[in-house]
Amino acid sequence: MSKIKYKNMRKISLPIKTRVAISWLIVLDVLLLLCSIVWGVVSIMFGSVPGFFELVAFPSLFLIILILLEIIFLKKKKWAWWIITILLFLITSLTAIFLFLLLLSPTQGIGFLRIFTFLFEIIFILPLVLLLLDRKNFLKVAS
Repeated sequence: MSKIKYKNMRKISLPIKTRVAISWLIVLDVLLLLCSIVWGVVSIMFGSVPGFFELVAFPSLFLIILILLEIIFLKKKKWAWWIITILLFLITSLTAIFLFLLLLSPTQGIGFLRIFTFLFEIIFILPLVLLLLDRKNFLKVAS
């Protein structure tokens, strides 16, 4: 009799904005991880390894942990939502501060860095906004 009762229940899926934000973050993190690994291989091939840990190993480890956290987020865990939201807020805040400092610098030769930082800011702020907009719906569904 209990099988019949549970058979008629529907599985509740993640809200659409949350799914879009997490999918976006997973794809973005995988791409950044691949870029970090390629950068590490190229730097080893050309012998420029003095800052290997700071430039390649630490970001790669951070991205792997972030990808695992995002996969746990897909299992509808509230604590994963909080951690991802705080990390996205920190990433966008630090990028905004860096961009502000770049704009204040008198050097005109770093235009590409300013554009790259601005695009990096936009890429990470959109999932943060989507997660914050759909917070109540996710917290209803999450366990």
